[in-house]
Amino acid sequence: HFNQLAKYKKQYPDVKTLISVGGWAETGGHFSDSGRVADGGFYKMTQSQASIDAFADSAVDFLRTYSFDGLDIDYEYATSNNGAGNPQDEWISGPNRATLWAGYEALMKTLREKLDAASKADGMHYMLTIASPASGWLLRGQEFYGVTKYLDYVNIMSYDLHGAWNNHVGPNSALFDGGQDPELKVIYDAAQYENIGYLNTDWAYHYFRGSMPAGRINIGLPYYSRGWKGVTGGTNGHWGSSI
Repeated sequence: HFNQLAKYKKQYPDVKTLISVGGWAETGGHFSDSGRVADGGFYKMTQSQASIDAFADSAVDFLRTYSFDGLDIDYEYATSNNGAGNPQDEWISGPNRATLWAGYEALMKTLREKLDAASKADGMHYMLTIASPASGWLLRGQEFYGVTKYLDYVNIMSYDLHGAWNNHVGPNSALFDGGQDPELKVIYDAAQYENIGYLNTDWAYHYFRGSMPAGRINIGLPYYSRGWKGVTGGTNGHWGSSI
């Protein structure tokens, strides 16, 4: 439906549209008629500058062809923390943990340069945005300060902050930290962290606010919920434990 979208953009030229590449399932692979193909995706592509250049050139061509205003990169996740990202991608993400962030920075730098060149040639501004984790556990394995200078906006994935991947029952998309999260007990008990929990939107906003204006930080809202089985403890299950 991209051609149809381009048609409507001519009627409403002030509406901005971006194409997002990646996601939980497609960071390390892609979908074909036979199902998901785990070909390495971003993990493999960012291992060489030649591959990054080929992707960036293709992205620019795509934006021009279908009249998009920008590109969003949803790479989940270029972090040095073991076990992060889709378990089906561990075969390539795990062995390359030490170099994932360097590849991510190279990708952002290259995209910014090529989008700027296209912007100058086309007389318009092509935007570059990212979908970023909100969890401090993921962000501590990344160094976003060196990347935010390339971005127009950061879209914080301020959701999936708690879920069935462990037995801690908590809000999917907490706005603030109430100091009761059992998953963060070590944080609350350690003086150097000043009792500041990192599984909430407020924490993620201030993390990026250190290197970006507030108007360039977007907060994500989930239109779904999370559930647990066999919950015990807590207050009506909240902050309890699950099986």
